[in-house]
Amino acid sequence: MCLRVYYQNSKGIILIDSGWDEAYADNLADSMKKLGLNPKEIKYTLVTHGHSDHYGGSQFIKDKYSPDAKIAMNLVDKRFLSVMPHETKFGFTRPKVDMGLEDGQLIKLGDTTVQILLTPGHTPGSVSMIVPVTDNGTLRKNAEDVIARLPKPVPRNKER
Repeated sequence: MCLRVYYQNSKGIILIDSGWDEAYADNLADSMKKLGLNPKEIKYTLVTHGHSDHYGGSQFIKDKYSPDAKIAMNLVDKRFLSVMPHETKFGFTRPKVDMGLEDGQLIKLGDTTVQILLTPGHTPGSVSMIVPVTDNGTLRKNAEDVIARLPKPVPRNKER
């Protein structure tokens, strides 16, 4: 099972991956509420790659909680899904992708900018993301990845 991550600022929430299915999406929404987050504030669901444990809850979250949210995935994996056998034995719903994710693309929401890195390997269109976060007042960059195969090393903060 894959961990879901969310980033909140004054303009809303960016969700990275969505889990398996409707039940998982409901569990995710309940967990968010326990943390004081409102799933209706999700503005983007960024899907790291085209495996159902990462995209399976995306459409449910959009339909049930945040209809204006954009579901984003690399278009290579969107095409990859269209030729892969549908995983109906597990009941997964393939999302209606609203926007593509490309290498070097910046996704902005309020004062948060997510940098997209194409990192194929796990699937043809896998992406990783670099997200600025504040840790006790110190700005850091958090890397979200699938199984990282970055084209070059990401510079590390020397203070750590």
